[in-house]
Amino acid sequence: MQLQTIKLPDSARRTSYRLRQEFKSSMKDALGVLVRHLPHRGVNISLASSAI
Repeated sequence: MQLQTIKLPDSARRTSYRLRQEFKSSMKDALGVLVRHLPHRGVNISLASSAI
């Protein structure tokens, strides 16, 4: 069975999308905190933004 053929209901699709968005924003927050605590700020910010 191929994953591509599975059709999710709209509600499940919306939920997984929302979870992805929340995960992304929480990752950005965590990276922002890390970047603030690290010395070489410019380098770390560019690394963090390219990681997302």
